[in-house]
Amino acid sequence: MEKSGIDAVRRTFGKRLHTILDARGLPATGFARSRYISDLIGVTTPTSYKYLTGVFMPGYDILIDLARKLNVTPDYLIGIESLNSYLLYDPTGLNPIHMTLPDRIKEFSTAGWVGLFFYWHVAQSESFDIVKTGDIIVYTTQNSQLADGQHYIVRYENLMYIARAERSGTAAAENPLWKFHFEDNTFIELAERQISHGYAEKQASGDLGIIGTPVYRFPAGHAFPI
Repeated sequence: MEKSGIDAVRRTFGKRLHTILDARGLPATGFARSRYISDLIGVTTPTSYKYLTGVFMPGYDILIDLARKLNVTPDYLIGIESLNSYLLYDPTGLNPIHMTLPDRIKEFSTAGWVGLFFYWHVAQSESFDIVKTGDIIVYTTQNSQLADGQHYIVRYENLMYIARAERSGTAAAENPLWKFHFEDNTFIELAERQISHGYAEKQASGDLGIIGTPVYRFPAGHAFPI
């Protein structure tokens, strides 16, 4: 029993390393990834390869060092979700992963906010398991073309949500249907003509507006640059 638990943690550790590297667009090939990790934390390339494939788990000191340099929580790397983390989405609005808050916030102060990023303050009526009341969702209006599997900030029935789009496999090409999956495990299905892009003051009942793609979720109570 203990062995199977350790094996599961090793596999999770390897998968999450790949998830982090995928989300950041870091080396795509196996050798390049192994070399990247080995250079990052000062281990041999064969050792880092075994980390990535879920064969080895690093010791405590290396785990902490790796988490710090990748700017994720150690809990995230071994499969435990942490309250002291926030969600990062890759540039296409896919692959949400948990990240630690310190230091990464500095990206925004150097990149500049005006015209690039927008804020959604989550109201109580918009809260789900992941998105909580008081959270601040940072999103961009870039990458908002409708695509299968992508996460979006959407407006539906006058409320904002994060939803994942899925093209219906049974939809006719001339009148495609899309499912939007919300974070409370519910979904709605709409014809593409019912989906608009951009924010509108008035919205027909049952229609959905794609506002943008999510970038970060700051948990309620955390400071962020303005």
